[in-house]
Amino acid sequence: MALTTGLVSYWKLDGNSNDSVGSNNGSDTNVTYDNAYGKINQGALGNGSSTIINFGNSTSLKLNGNLSMSMWIYPTANSVGYVFGRTSNVSPYGMYYFYLGASGENFTIALSLFNSGGGQVIATSAAFPLNAWYHVVATVSGTAMTVYVNGVSSGTKTFSGTRSFTDHNNWAFCRGTDGVADYVGRLDEVGIWSRALTTDEITELYNAGAGLQYPFTTANTTNFFQFF
Repeated sequence: MALTTGLVSYWKLDGNSNDSVGSNNGSDTNVTYDNAYGKINQGALGNGSSTIINFGNSTSLKLNGNLSMSMWIYPTANSVGYVFGRTSNVSPYGMYYFYLGASGENFTIALSLFNSGGGQVIATSAAFPLNAWYHVVATVSGTAMTVYVNGVSSGTKTFSGTRSFTDHNNWAFCRGTDGVADYVGRLDEVGIWSRALTTDEITELYNAGAGLQYPFTTANTTNFFQFF
């Protein structure tokens, strides 16, 4: 299956927060873009105090079924930070998000689905030392949540309850449930799918640490021959 199948939105963050696939363009507040902040070309810098990229109350991102979230992160400070998601503190909680939770000098990733069964949180088994790039992916397939770090599964959990999105809060990068900027670090190549990516597809996105940008094509030198 092609990586473009089921792709709802993709943000390259190459100088702006425009959606390369859908119509979910961002509205930026104190966002700095630069090649120094990108894994592939440019990326965005979250300062943890005022940086927010807001996507509004997008219907296309209210995924109640299978889904995948993929992104490259580069944390630069030890601070709990919401990286991306739809967040709400109003019941019924139709939401999911990526966040970094400070643990000593390290970070962990978690995907949480709040629903009629309560909060369903899964954290990776890996920590995240500062000042390095990490490819993180979360998938939901049926009732199974799985998180991946650098192309490798780092934890799976079964959740219960029914997700039912309501219209109280917006989608955003770098913003917590209280509406305040959180994440401190670099962010790049964020994608949302309406299906669970396979392990092979996640490995392809990781691309041996080099990453792969939409439309997910690479130069093919496998069948290159020279004749003399």
